[in-house]
Amino acid sequence: MQRTHHTWPGGRSSAAGLVLTLLLLTAPGPRPSAAAAPRAGAVTVVPGIPYRHATTWDDQPVELTLDRYQPPPGTPVRGAVVWIHGGGFVEGAQDDPADVAIATRLAEHGYVTASIGYRLGPVGGSSEELDDPDVLGRIIRAYDDARAALRFVRDHAADWGFDPDRVFAAGASAGGGTALNLAYLPAHHTDPASPFRVAGAVSLIARTEPSLIEPGEAPMLMINGTEDTTVPLSSAQATCDAARAVAVPCDLITYEMGHGDPALFEPIMADVTTWLDARVDALDAAETLPSTTAPAPAAPTPAAGAVPVAGRADFTG
Repeated sequence: MQRTHHTWPGGRSSAAGLVLTLLLLTAPGPRPSAAAAPRAGAVTVVPGIPYRHATTWDDQPVELTLDRYQPPPGTPVRGAVVWIHGGGFVEGAQDDPADVAIATRLAEHGYVTASIGYRLGPVGGSSEELDDPDVLGRIIRAYDDARAALRFVRDHAADWGFDPDRVFAAGASAGGGTALNLAYLPAHHTDPASPFRVAGAVSLIARTEPSLIEPGEAPMLMINGTEDTTVPLSSAQATCDAARAVAVPCDLITYEMGHGDPALFEPIMADVTTWLDARVDALDAAETLPSTTAPAPAAPTPAAGAVPVAGRADFTG
């Protein structure tokens, strides 16, 4: 599988633009395949931590929970990641095998990881109809829940042992789009109780509406497939073009794959952890918050021990 890396340094729309943000992700479609089982290690998992009480689309009360993955004892903690699963906003769970594997790997690398559950459904509604209330409702509920989880995680920074200004949003497919919303949507749907921005956003096989990105916002890493028909590569490229136009750092890494490929778990996770480390290093060096101008993260390079991919190459430009 070929891997290509592009380093792109770097008026928000109406509610209809919110639908556009994840237009290609609202149908369940093919979900990312389950990744390989997580490596053995001393990651501590605390499941089922309640972070919010809410109401479902059909007015039923629900308690939302997250699973906390704590780095092994002796592993330097670099920050925290709020991980958001995919599933087209109608299916998926925080304890799906692929999400467990990703959260475990992030914790092994030194990131306290909160894998969150959020409100799903209802099934139905066409993603082509921008005014469809079901589509809009699903996206807004996911965003609201993720914001609540982000605030909850940051509030527990002292207890869980990380810097509250080193919290990243990350996810795959619908979860990747929601992670981008956490970075670029607050002006649309503000949560007054959580007036902070993420240190960066990691989006796997997702995209965001280009018009949402404004100068001075957090950088992003996007990993997309050249053969993806659910989230075409052109939509991810448009996102990075928009970021570059307003000097928001965007790294776009592409693989010859469709909407996810379990065989690429190792190299993709190496890309993710390398990018996170570079972002933390940049913040540490600048001693500033992500809301101010900070050096762009270094271009990701394959991490030591990553499984090689035949024909893979890096290009910077």
